[in-house]
Amino acid sequence: MPSEGFTVDALYRVQSPTVAAGAIGLIEIIGDVDAALSRLGVRDVEVGGVGLRKVHGGDESVMEMVVARRSYASAHLMPHAGLEIMRGVVRLLREAGIGEWGELAWSDSRVASEGIDAALEAALSRAASPLAVDVLVEHASRWRRGVRECDPTHAAALSRLIEEPLVAAWGPPNVGKSTLLNALANERVSIVADEPGTTRDHVGAQLDLSGLIVRYVDTPGVRPGADTVESDAVRVAQGVLAMADLVLWLRDASSERPDLPPVRGRVLCVDSRADLGVRADAGLSVTSRDPASVRALGLAIREALVPREALEIAGLWAFWRSLG
Repeated sequence: MPSEGFTVDALYRVQSPTVAAGAIGLIEIIGDVDAALSRLGVRDVEVGGVGLRKVHGGDESVMEMVVARRSYASAHLMPHAGLEIMRGVVRLLREAGIGEWGELAWSDSRVASEGIDAALEAALSRAASPLAVDVLVEHASRWRRGVRECDPTHAAALSRLIEEPLVAAWGPPNVGKSTLLNALANERVSIVADEPGTTRDHVGAQLDLSGLIVRYVDTPGVRPGADTVESDAVRVAQGVLAMADLVLWLRDASSERPDLPPVRGRVLCVDSRADLGVRADAGLSVTSRDPASVRALGLAIREALVPREALEIAGLWAFWRSLG
């Protein structure tokens, strides 16, 4: 059970290392972000926006930090990562009634004691994807009917409706990775140019792919002879790939797929810039010039992460186990 005084509308989790000081800390707030920021005295930050804000404590203390709003249900606080400063931010969060992710974790015994409706409310407040709403309501109904649990593989896939999965694009320069990201996002979110090495660092966006919210990262193009800065950026991007739930392994008709570093997630081979030619052995082909082609890629990504088979299972998804 959470400590007395904590609300269930928002949670925090520290995502930067806490064993040593750093330049910038990272603390995520999940849930009813508007209510949480209001209790912290933070001026409004629109979804997709970033701003320098003052965080106010109950003892009239004030701390200044960058606040980034990823979605209606998620925001990041980025103070200086000094150990005392990070502890101070956590203190302000807890004084504002925001509990730590994990303190409100749900177990089978807690569901039995507090009821499935309470677990459903907690899941709906934290679910990242619109697609989650009907699925969660249906599985709460199945719990009431005593339906037998589904396969763990399907449960793991459905959990991505609550915690948005990470998708990373990996390929050589000039195969349209940045243009493809812009097309999937339906807006300009990434630099597009013909000069190799334009994307020197990974560029991210939050995308709604037919109801599934994903974190999409566009990594630098991999090429021989890259300068030191570009090579360092690629090494950083390799760390992103190691965490990704899905990697889009790209090439076009005139290039080869670069070597793939170790990954833990699924890999989807994609042939981009299909309007300029498609190889005979191409699998999934896409061109950002054709909206239907882009939508087909979005559906393929969703299917790879949350397959229709998982959405249509007859068994019970014990969704409360995904809440911390």
